[in-house]
Amino acid sequence: MNKKACKLLSLSLMFAIGLMFISGCSSVNDMSTGNEYVVENNGNEYYLNAGIIVNLGKDGDINAVGCEEIESNNNYEYVDNIKPVSLSGSYYSNQSVYVNNTIYDVESNTLYKYSFTDDKCKLKKDELVINTDVFGDKYSIESLTDLKTDGEYLYFITKPRKEYFNSTSKNNLFKIGKMSLDGKNIELYDDIVASSYTINDGWIYYFDNGYSASVDSYSFDCSKSGLYKMKTDGTEKVMIFDDFEQEKDDYKLLYSYGLEDMKVCGDYIYFTNYDNGQGNICHIKKDGSNFETISKNSAYCFTFDIHNNKLYYVGRSDSVGVTPRKCYEVSLDSLAETELFEINFNEPRIYYYKNYLYLNYLGCTHDEGGSTKLGERYDTVNKKAESIFESYNKKEIKDGRCTTIKYEGPYLEWKSE
Repeated sequence: MNKKACKLLSLSLMFAIGLMFISGCSSVNDMSTGNEYVVENNGNEYYLNAGIIVNLGKDGDINAVGCEEIESNNNYEYVDNIKPVSLSGSYYSNQSVYVNNTIYDVESNTLYKYSFTDDKCKLKKDELVINTDVFGDKYSIESLTDLKTDGEYLYFITKPRKEYFNSTSKNNLFKIGKMSLDGKNIELYDDIVASSYTINDGWIYYFDNGYSASVDSYSFDCSKSGLYKMKTDGTEKVMIFDDFEQEKDDYKLLYSYGLEDMKVCGDYIYFTNYDNGQGNICHIKKDGSNFETISKNSAYCFTFDIHNNKLYYVGRSDSVGVTPRKCYEVSLDSLAETELFEINFNEPRIYYYKNYLYLNYLGCTHDEGGSTKLGERYDTVNKKAESIFESYNKKEIKDGRCTTIKYEGPYLEWKSE
């Protein structure tokens, strides 16, 4: 029996005799890293990751949020001349954060800053050039992902992207860095290797996958892989847990091995654990004790209801798409797990906000009867789902022999499932 099995057996016995070590989360502010999908600003609620930014409004009245269209567009006429804003990123990464009433969004070497205005549907946009000198090449900035913030800096890691891998300096991969809010200054934690991380209360928690590199080559030494923590100033680095199964396939080590979706809630660090390729949700105390698997299924992503001490997650489908994706609820008091509903389209990110689970369809919207499904939300109290649909009115403008097609919108509406 390996060390992990012994620890799990010990935990199971402790659980059986009633010694509970599961801790509830504290508050949203305490655990915030700026990655909230739904936020409140000046009395209005905004769904940031629905393909476009959406003002949730009152009594079902929802509107697209964006910036004033300055240049004329021959194909589109936007409602109130407001061009909707779509944040960058994908299912697999966070490229934006919300902090200090402002959205920061990274795309290549540009830092977009969106500030809320007195108009609930209008944002002020600033484009800031990121100083990439620290990387020494023009492609490493494309590896920047998983943006987080502590309110003072924007934090990130650099992970390999297949399309840029051959052109990126191998020394710049699997780094943690922080950026000033104007993009002018970037610092890398030079002696740190990280394939995933999170920040909380002045600490950085991260997983070292054993990567090491020179300019053009790389290797993995899994003997040093493990979960670490350090202060945000780079001091007090210490390994807190290293009993993970080791991977020998370099491709998996580059792109899938390790811990993902790391979050801190209360006294615990939560993550999906891919050390064995399964991806179940696990947690461990901040001091490295009480490691435990808490989901019965492989998880794509998860979120917390801190007031009721619950965790929700989207189960990952199988490789051939036969097994349907489902959403589950886990009690953090008893670890009892309940299946809630099936997910019929791709693998969305998920976020809990005021009794609703918001499912993000960013990057894979699809048409249904002339409308585009942007996302949906599930009412955890009444067990009902509704989706956001976006549509444009098609207009034909005839000028003699010529006919110009224009699209007017967008118009948004909720539709019950």
